[in-house]
Amino acid sequence: AADDFTFHVRPAAQALLGVCQSKFEKTLAVHVTKLLQQVSFSEGENLQNVLLRDACYQALGSSYDQSFDDVPFQFWLDSFFMKDLNHPSREHFMILSRRIAWLLGRWVAKVTDETRPVVYQILLRLME
Repeated sequence: AADDFTFHVRPAAQALLGVCQSKFEKTLAVHVTKLLQQVSFSEGENLQNVLLRDACYQALGSSYDQSFDDVPFQFWLDSFFMKDLNHPSREHFMILSRRIAWLLGRWVAKVTDETRPVVYQILLRLME
């Protein structure tokens, strides 16, 4: 329903994110990018870091029109997405693989010839 945000936290947070993105797009993109770098993959990480990284991917995917030019996509494919998809924890892999698939779907029109082979590798990994 149109007013789901009145009763549920997730739609309310998404509505707030949308407003913040429209008002503070550059500032928010920089902040989310820095936050993502702080919670990048590490051995023995906890679920909280995985969920925070998932939220960063959600924020960047929701604002890809504004933030895509600021994101070093090839670097992210190698440094974030591939590491996340090779996560040793099955639970963490399931959380991150769904979000990465969604994020690639949002950014598919912006995939360049240089990044296409890595995107294909990611898609193959997602289908395993």
